[in-house]
Amino acid sequence: MEVLLLVWLLATLVSGLLSPTVRGEFLFELCRVGVYVSLFIGLRSLICQNFHKTKFLKLCVVSTLVLSIFGVYQLVQNLAEFEAGKIISVVGMMTNSNLFSEYLVLLLPFQILGILWLNKPWQVLSIASLAGSIFLILIIMGRGAWLGLLSGLFLTASAFTYFSSNWGSKKFVRPILAAAGLLVLSVVGLDNFVQGGLSDKFLSILQPDMGTAGLRLRIWQQSLNFVQENPFLGIGAGMWKVLFQQYGMANSSDTFIAEPLNDYVGMAAEIGLFGTFAFVALIAAGLVKLLRNYVAEKNVFDLAVFASVIGFAVTAFFSFPLHRIEHGSIFIFCLAWADRSKIEVSSSRLRTVLLVFLLFISAFAIYVGSERYLAETHVKQALIERNGQRWNNVISDINKVNLEMYPMEPSTTPVVWYRGLAYFQIGDREKALQDFELAYEVNPYHVHVLNNIATCHAMNGDLDRAVSYYKKALAVNDRFPDALMNLIAVLIHQKKQKEAVELIDASPVFTGGPREVRAELKKIRRELTGQKRRPKRHNS
Repeated sequence: MEVLLLVWLLATLVSGLLSPTVRGEFLFELCRVGVYVSLFIGLRSLICQNFHKTKFLKLCVVSTLVLSIFGVYQLVQNLAEFEAGKIISVVGMMTNSNLFSEYLVLLLPFQILGILWLNKPWQVLSIASLAGSIFLILIIMGRGAWLGLLSGLFLTASAFTYFSSNWGSKKFVRPILAAAGLLVLSVVGLDNFVQGGLSDKFLSILQPDMGTAGLRLRIWQQSLNFVQENPFLGIGAGMWKVLFQQYGMANSSDTFIAEPLNDYVGMAAEIGLFGTFAFVALIAAGLVKLLRNYVAEKNVFDLAVFASVIGFAVTAFFSFPLHRIEHGSIFIFCLAWADRSKIEVSSSRLRTVLLVFLLFISAFAIYVGSERYLAETHVKQALIERNGQRWNNVISDINKVNLEMYPMEPSTTPVVWYRGLAYFQIGDREKALQDFELAYEVNPYHVHVLNNIATCHAMNGDLDRAVSYYKKALAVNDRFPDALMNLIAVLIHQKKQKEAVELIDASPVFTGGPREVRAELKKIRRELTGQKRRPKRHNS
């Protein structure tokens, strides 16, 4: 399995070296995969030498119980959101509700095993954590998590039935029936409580136009264009969130699509098909080894790990668990457990090479991680200063950021753009334009960057270049009101009233934008066309 991991790592390295990338994002992706490789090797060595399954189960139970308490607390704090049919604020400590429920899915098999293996006090805690997990997984209504849970339980139960000769044993039947009964009661009870909301949400899995399913399909379809254009090397590790913006699928002018919502599609786009095949083969190899180990040893822990891997493999098709260290660590642990029978390296020279490799990856990860952590703290402070309009402090904070290691924050906004905005606000347009152009090199499809470059050129009198950049911004997001209004103003200044009217008529903002923007556009259009406002009709 380490060969497949190394192919994955090598594909990430080659894609970044041979494709145009943003250096900091590429190094971070390389660091992520490198950490997973070293974690696998370290965990497998630990498991081969000395591993206490009961301690691991207790750790899973406690951590899940804590997360469940956080989730229920957040649910209570946001009941109005729940009543509106949205549970986006119940995130535990994962910053995302779907990722939170998916993490609970990965740990759920070990909670069931805790009911089976642990002593009575821990069995009570296992039942409590299991109940909390099932409740939150259902109430958050993440369809990817539901599919991961059902797939894991169904395939694991099938494997247990097919391979086990102990099906009739009460020792195995009771916890399985208890978990199944708890799941059924939770589904029925919660479905009645939300007046059929759960069943409607589940049935919407088969309806692509419901919820976010349609958006996901469009994202995947556009992402596959990257695979067709660069099937072997990919577009470069860490480049998806930059290059995808060119397709103009932003939700609004303030939010950006930064994840492909499918780890397999995102991986194929960024590092190519070879690396993706290695990753998929890694999952398949882990599942096969777990079943073989269970047949040979009849260790039910193998089936719990099997269910967790299935849950990860399914949820990765609808989300991005591989990009979260919590999910990735559980996944790598499962692979290491599956490969525990691997013969240890006997050659001292090979052991030395392996040790040097692990130390190098660890040092590299510590350097990249520490630089990005420090950068994030300075960017966070800069955002606080920006909200307070303390522009000189914004400049000072951004100057402390290592822009090579942390070129953009998670929303895909280049960090240097914030400094350019500060310079613009204090009246230094020359430095502002320089920073906006640096930001353009990092992310040439960011609408705010394009809009600000255009505005600087317009204020410098270069109206043709301003028009060009405003049009680029609208090509990325035709619903971006700032670029639209600015472009109309420039066209009017250039005496191109007809083109301005055509722009207004063709803009989706004119018919479906914010009310105040639509009103302003109607006013401008009346002035450009010489039309008078129709008097209101009054009933006599």
